[in-house]
Amino acid sequence: MNSFLQFKNSIFNTLYMIFCGFEECVPSHSFGPAIRNCYLIHFCLDGKGTYFVKDKEYNIKKGQGFLIYPNEVTFYKADEKDPWTYLWVAFSGSRAEEYLNLCGLNEDNLVFDSNKGEQLKKYVELMLEQKEVGVKTEFFIQGLLLQFISEIILEECNIEQKYSESFKLNYNLDNLYIQKALEYVNLNYKNSITVNEIANYLNLNRSYLTHIFKKNLNMTPQEFLLKFKITKASELLHVTDYSICVISNILGYESESSFIRMFKKFTGVSPSKYRKDKLYNFNNIKF
Repeated sequence: MNSFLQFKNSIFNTLYMIFCGFEECVPSHSFGPAIRNCYLIHFCLDGKGTYFVKDKEYNIKKGQGFLIYPNEVTFYKADEKDPWTYLWVAFSGSRAEEYLNLCGLNEDNLVFDSNKGEQLKKYVELMLEQKEVGVKTEFFIQGLLLQFISEIILEECNIEQKYSESFKLNYNLDNLYIQKALEYVNLNYKNSITVNEIANYLNLNRSYLTHIFKKNLNMTPQEFLLKFKITKASELLHVTDYSICVISNILGYESESSFIRMFKKFTGVSPSKYRKDKLYNFNNIKF
């Protein structure tokens, strides 16, 4: 199951919804490495998964959610035996961070508990039902977004400094290397970077770097590079009007044809069809 709605706001500026959706993941399905330009809340409705950001690893289960900050490189994946189903709401605004702080969510507290999963799910379902464009729809969705956040505030206001006990934070060396690799790729993906360059940047032997990636992310560094570019391409196809040629240049491909060939190999469809049919389903990206 994959449902998605992107929303264009023209009225509100302090806080407004950008897109939302549901995802029922297959075992070990992952998203990223990716970087967002907005805030994003995921809430786990069933199953389990893991969220990686900076040098931290959060194990997420049913009834828990996590916050993604703008301009942070993140990676998250479903459990291989009990994959999660989650909803997400993306938003922005001049006071978005302030409102999140009122919820108890910030860069030190990215994860929360809630027993209001069914209510949060209902709000997103109502958002997804809105197909018409207009002032009435914008007000309606704004109200739903505020109600969504209010449920989190009600939970968070009664919680004090519990996250270090409730969640497993792994500050091991592997995670540090992975985060540094994520940062390097995010800064240099427009160039034709190689696995050797990443290994050299981290001062690691290439074979050891491959071992770390396979152990922690279930993919090789080369697959990691390719998936980053394909994920970035799919986002650009969905949220911009850039031509296929421009996107291929942004991602550092030598030619538009090589980009199209690579994109189709890993998604099963051409970039133009992906954009036309609004597929935006990352389960299609397989290695």
